[in-house]
Amino acid sequence: MGTNGQAVQTMNKKKVKLLSKKRAEIRNQKRVAVIQKGKRTVLRKHRPSKKKQQKDAKRHRSFVDAEKSRLLRSGLITTEAIEKLGAEDCSGDDYKGNSPDIVMEVEN
Repeated sequence: MGTNGQAVQTMNKKKVKLLSKKRAEIRNQKRVAVIQKGKRTVLRKHRPSKKKQQKDAKRHRSFVDAEKSRLLRSGLITTEAIEKLGAEDCSGDDYKGNSPDIVMEVEN
């Protein structure tokens, strides 16, 4: 068993106070750096496996087909409008296809 004398307790208090002060300084330095330089850490999600990509694509296709048929049945939209929208989606300037890389910003 260690000694729990007055001197040990005093030193422990001093250590705790010093370490909390150092931690506060580091936190402040990080905040200042973020303010000056902006957020530095950028994480990317890993690319899903080929099988998962295929399953997601299949799920998306079935969802889109169901949504189209629902809209057609309700009479809100015509087949010509759907084809026109499909053509616009593929020929747009910002169309990049299936991009699995998603950028997330993380605070330090």
